[in-house]
Amino acid sequence: MQPRTKSVKKIYFDVGLTVLIVVLFAAFFSFQVQKDSRERVLTTLSEISSQSVEVMQKEISRNKTLLINLAVLLGQEETLDPPTLLQKLIPVDKENNFKRMGIVLPDHTSYSTDHKDVVLDDEGYARFASAMEGQTSVTNTVRDLVDGESVTVYSTPLTFADGSRCVLFGTYSTQYYKNLLSVSSFKGAGYSYIIRQNGDCISGSTNLLSQQFSNFYSATAAYSRQNEEKVQRLQEAVQNGEQGVMLFDREDGTQRYLYYQPLEVGDWYLLSVVPSEVIDKSINGTLVPTYLLLLGSVLLFCYLIWRIVAMYRGYRDRVEQLVMVDEVTGQGSFAKFRLDAAALFGGKDRTPYALVCLNVKKFQYINDLYGYDEGNAVLRTVAECIGENIAGGEYAARMQADLFVLLLHCRDVQLLQNRVTELLHKVQARADKRDGDLIYQVRLRAGVYPVQDRTLTLEGMIDRAKLAMDHSRQNASQPCGLYDGALRRQLVRQQELANHFDGALESGQLQLYFQPKYDLQAGSFHGAEALVRWHSSQNGWISPGAFIPVLEQNGGIIDLDRRVFAAVCRQMRRWLDAGLQPGPISVNASQLHLYRLDFVDRYLAVIDRYHLPHDLIQIELTETALFENRDILAQSLGRFRRHGVQILMDDFGSGFSSVGSVCTMPIDAVKIDKSMVDHLVDDEKTRLILKNSLALFRSLGLAVVVEGVEQKDQYDLLHTMQADYIQGYYCARPMPMGQYQACLQKAQGLPVTGQDEIAVV
Repeated sequence: MQPRTKSVKKIYFDVGLTVLIVVLFAAFFSFQVQKDSRERVLTTLSEISSQSVEVMQKEISRNKTLLINLAVLLGQEETLDPPTLLQKLIPVDKENNFKRMGIVLPDHTSYSTDHKDVVLDDEGYARFASAMEGQTSVTNTVRDLVDGESVTVYSTPLTFADGSRCVLFGTYSTQYYKNLLSVSSFKGAGYSYIIRQNGDCISGSTNLLSQQFSNFYSATAAYSRQNEEKVQRLQEAVQNGEQGVMLFDREDGTQRYLYYQPLEVGDWYLLSVVPSEVIDKSINGTLVPTYLLLLGSVLLFCYLIWRIVAMYRGYRDRVEQLVMVDEVTGQGSFAKFRLDAAALFGGKDRTPYALVCLNVKKFQYINDLYGYDEGNAVLRTVAECIGENIAGGEYAARMQADLFVLLLHCRDVQLLQNRVTELLHKVQARADKRDGDLIYQVRLRAGVYPVQDRTLTLEGMIDRAKLAMDHSRQNASQPCGLYDGALRRQLVRQQELANHFDGALESGQLQLYFQPKYDLQAGSFHGAEALVRWHSSQNGWISPGAFIPVLEQNGGIIDLDRRVFAAVCRQMRRWLDAGLQPGPISVNASQLHLYRLDFVDRYLAVIDRYHLPHDLIQIELTETALFENRDILAQSLGRFRRHGVQILMDDFGSGFSSVGSVCTMPIDAVKIDKSMVDHLVDDEKTRLILKNSLALFRSLGLAVVVEGVEQKDQYDLLHTMQADYIQGYYCARPMPMGQYQACLQKAQGLPVTGQDEIAVV
């Protein structure tokens, strides 16, 4: 019996110990949950208060900005004319919910939009003293001079061309602030007040639980002795501009939490209040679900098993839906658009259609400056506006990034072009953002291809519409381009260049040219930029501006760049073997190289094949290529730099780059675009920008090459600004390899040979 008794006792002990552990754990857990819940609710109260402060500050700032901008606009009038001003103020008054707007003259006469004109006494005139002295101001709560209602008055100075002046004002009823504060929180139990530092109430929310008083401090201190001490601490905190939370007694014996925070408008403070029982209910409401967590977990597990089966059964349907719906815009996807187009052009319906391409100009910069969420919001707005402006039997979808495609009825091409232009304006008007720090304009362009050959592939139609869209860049007054005969001939010309390029490359029609760089400080030439020229046996010289874009589009630029790079390295090896010092040669690389994994390895292999010092080779990438591929710069360009190959940013100043952004780029030198140099002599702002940019780049250890220098005045200014290197016709034009070799030989005191030599790519 004794062993059995011991066993039973041990069981009781184990059970008791387990129960004790569970009880202690539950007690600790309950305490922690209460603590965390209280902190969470108080944090929520703080966040709600901060949101209300932000709303009030934005609204008051908006009203002040409105008056300031309106004063600037009205100040363009020649002289002060009250009747004319009032006529212009009436629609502004109605649109912005002022109680009244008007002006106050220095002689105390006032005119208002509701025709309640009065001559102000000294007390009334004092409300506008700050504005008379040139400051925009907002009063505390005052009595309306007409009907005695509690109001606040916004005022700002208004000066006219002839020097006459007055004060522009707008009056808001305090009911206006009640509406702003009447945001439901804690299921309607929370409410707010705006008070001054002395406790006077400016406004309060219309919540049924809120109380009305003239002074918060005196009203609250009267409830209990404890409140008197707390009110004193609150007053000290408010005087010091602090924010925080306190617990006060109410008249009915209950308590309330109060979060106080400065509004940064005069001496105003926002008080956000929530009864303590709300927090207690929130805490207690957390414990019961917690205790049921285990049971809920079991039920949830069973539910998940059932759900997995249901999800598997509906998998195909959901996949189809995902494919057919664009994940960004929520509208039909491009895959659905493709199916609709195939059904349309494959059917018997012969309704004339046009394929329209539309995209957002410089959309990448919206993503860079404001983030991808804001960029996606712009795309959704564009998609929604397009959807609202197409008819039945018309289709639209986002193809990729910021490119949209549409199939629209096209019975008259000119009418359709006008319709698309009007659509662009509607989208722009809706997508423009002017909210706080988010200020940007959305501008779009479009291209229209009237579908004549329905057997043409959808990609072919899109290519023609995109060609028309790209052509619209050249005409700022017409953002919608139309594919026509001229563009067709341009397309044919581009195709001819593409067709003949391979043959030209193999037959040696592409020649290597060099444009020297001049070292301003040393007063001598220092290296060059390698260029390519095409001399056709049939058409003579073909401009790089004609064939380079074609190769960018069809990918042929990759092969050309590699051949040019190999030819440069081969020629430099010959010069070095002949005892010449060619200086660093920079070679252009298309941004398409950045998407190829073997880019760096291929180029380094060519350099090493000819045993060239790595510091004699420089890679030039355009500003656009660098800024549109930041995520892959560190990996690829970083490897070049670690091997001693310098990276140059070409065309700086031709796009939207900023000096600050350039500082973060993995580059060694910056090439200033010719567009900045063109205005250097006659534009003070351009000189100041360039001078400061040069100073900053020097401090960061970046060399600077200024392109397009064609005049002595430009040269002298750049020399004064201590630019490092220049390029341009003033120093030397691009020249064939033999002529450049002769320049090197002359500069280094060697016999001149090979003036007529040509280097073939």
